[in-house]
Amino acid sequence: MGYPYERFLRFLVSRKIDPDQALNRYGLPSSGDLWFAAVKTDLIDNGPFPISSYLESKDTVLPLRDGVLDWAQREGFRELWEMQPEFGEADNPDLSVAFQLFVNPSSRPVAAMFVDSRATEAEVCESLQEYLNSEVTSASLEIFKRLFWDTSQTTSGEWDDLIPSLLTKKERHLISLAREGQNINLARGSVDLSIDVRVDVMLKEMLNTNYMMWLNARSVKSKDEMKEWGESNLRVMKELREYHRYNTSNEGVPKAGDFEGLFSVKTSKSVHPTLAELQGEVAPLPNQNQTEEADA
Repeated sequence: MGYPYERFLRFLVSRKIDPDQALNRYGLPSSGDLWFAAVKTDLIDNGPFPISSYLESKDTVLPLRDGVLDWAQREGFRELWEMQPEFGEADNPDLSVAFQLFVNPSSRPVAAMFVDSRATEAEVCESLQEYLNSEVTSASLEIFKRLFWDTSQTTSGEWDDLIPSLLTKKERHLISLAREGQNINLARGSVDLSIDVRVDVMLKEMLNTNYMMWLNARSVKSKDEMKEWGESNLRVMKELREYHRYNTSNEGVPKAGDFEGLFSVKTSKSVHPTLAELQGEVAPLPNQNQTEEADA
């Protein structure tokens, strides 16, 4: 089973932290003993000697450290090892924000939905900041996508198994929406954020949809549906023309007569995470303005 938070789980194993204990505290389904055993074996067989010997020992502190950070860089979780006591507990505010986005059940599915949407990085940051009333920078977003929500780590079949196992209805719903690749307006609407769409953009979207439905009706030679969608298209064209009449110059706007007969029916025959937090003690996001009830 591959997880979008695979790199984070691999770090936990390398740090001798029980991933299932952490996942349980974060409101996520268990990875299971088989997954844990496979990852631990992989780290022992393919990790640097300080890591493999540490995992095979009873040590609670990493005794050897040469090459560990370079290895962690290749694994994609260097920031997490840099914050460990053996490496000076480096402060990383961007990691702290990304970590809190992930471990809080109220923010995780929202962040996941936005990063999977057809939205720009700036739109995602702006939307998350508005939803959480807390700053989310592009650097925090990069860490979140790499460490905690890398969708390239999970196949379509694995998503089919993972989504039903998520513990709350809200998370199952939002992650399902995320897999559909919504645009930014649909994503914002899913969590009741305001949507600002220009009237002409909305009308053009409606025009495109109506036209495709008209083409589909023509392909199955349905006169009634062709008439219905053709008339709907003409109504939208009228509204679009009215919009341009009052908001822009008339230059280049088709005249009403230009559309006559166009759709006539003619069928044809053709916060800095501590070690305790990593083990599952979740701190709330600062200034978070929404509290969600988890419902199975």
